[in-house]
Formats: sequence, C-alpha cells, structure tokens
Amino acid sequence: MKQLIISTYLGMISGLLLSLVLSHSFWIDMRINTSLVLPWCILAGVLAKLYCKNIPLTGLVLIVQGMLILVLLYSYGPDINALSVIPAIQIREGLFLKFMDLSLINFLLVLFILVGNIMLIPFK
Repeated sequence: MKQLIISTYLGMISGLLLSLVLSHSFWIDMRINTSLVLPWCILAGVLAKLYCKNIPLTGLVLIVQGMLILVLLYSYGPDINALSVIPAIQIREGLFLKFMDLSLINFLLVLFILVGNIMLIPFK
C-alpha cells in the first residue's frame, strides 16, 4: 500500500512537472490541453509500480521534486502569486476539479506533498 501511494505521488509530481514544461511551448499549448498530461502520468506511475515490483522510488521521487522546483523557479522567478496559482490551475484542469477553489487545491497539494515525503522516509 505504501509503495502504491509513493508511485501515485511520483506520477502526480512528474505529471505536474511535465504539464508545466509543456505549457511554456506556445505551439503545443495552443493544440492540446497540457494539464491533461497529469492524469496520464498518475496512471503511468501506478501501472509501472503494479507491473514492476522492484522499482526504487525514493531517489526517483527526490530527483523529480528537485526538477519541479527548478522549473517553477526558472519559469516564474520569485513571483509568489504565480507560484501559488499556476500549479493549482494545472491540477484543477487536469483532474477535472472545476468546482474546487484554488486555495483548497493548494492546501491539498501541500498536504499531498507532505504525506508523500513522509512516506519516503524509512521509519524502522
């Protein structure tokens, strides 16, 4: 169960990273909804863990998290308004949560990131 949550977390973070990178391409962004990459990456993360039992996820998740932070800081700089709105909009459109407020999505995103990172720490 723990590995399934971590693989869902990896899919969510990598999908968010990929949709943010794709949204910066004007040509791609005008032809497809780049936030729809998010559910496909979550599905790919879960299916990869179900079919390949021995994938080391801890290092992979930390690398993808670092890449997401670098892409966000490079793309939007120190503008805190853009950093708090753009990921929430990508998640709301990608997971079809139009009825939710952006502040609630940001709260759930922070909670999901905290739970995902806590699951990565091996407690004995």
